Amino acid sequence: MVYLLYRQVGDPAIDIARGNLAELVGRMGDTERAVELQRQVLAALERRLPEHHPDLQLARGHLASSLKFLEHYEEALALQQQVDA
Repeated sequence: MVYLLYRQVGDPAIDIARGNLAELVGRMGDTERAVELQRQVLAALERRLPEHHPDLQLARGHLASSLKFLEHYEEALALQQQVDA
């Protein structure tokens, strides 16, 4: 974990670690916190990657799944439609 403290803001390794943390937190039952982390990952990827990049689509799908679990259906559907486009 200390290794990540020396990374630059915007470094893809930070986004990977944050995404892994979101998955772990979600599996532990804190879906709301997982969504917060997934939103951060998605925002970072949207700044760095082209619109239809597979990693960006995967992040959208993960967030959509978590939002669906929290019954935020409209937002989940909008994200899923971006993935399917």
